[in-house]
Amino acid sequence: FAYLNDNIPELQLPLTPFELTAPVLGLLLVFRTNTAYDRFEAGSESAWDITGRCRTVIRQLVAWTDETGGSGSGGGGGGDGGAFEPVAGAFVLM
Repeated sequence: FAYLNDNIPELQLPLTPFELTAPVLGLLLVFRTNTAYDRFEAGSESAWDITGRCRTVIRQLVAWTDETGGSGSGGGGGGDGGAFEPVAGAFVLM
């Protein structure tokens, strides 16, 4: 913008402050990136843990409905698991 208007003086800054602070800012950026990656990794591990536990619960429910004849209360339900089994089967295979 200053090159378009002759009334505005050109601003010149010394380079020494930038040369002295650049390594410190670089290290700060590296440490912030590592911290963010560590948080992402922890969140990813938690998500996989939750997914694994959900799959375990679904497998147990499928096994329980197969043992109890499909109704879950010990009564005879024909052994097909009802409408629950196709959904659980799809979730377990994901």
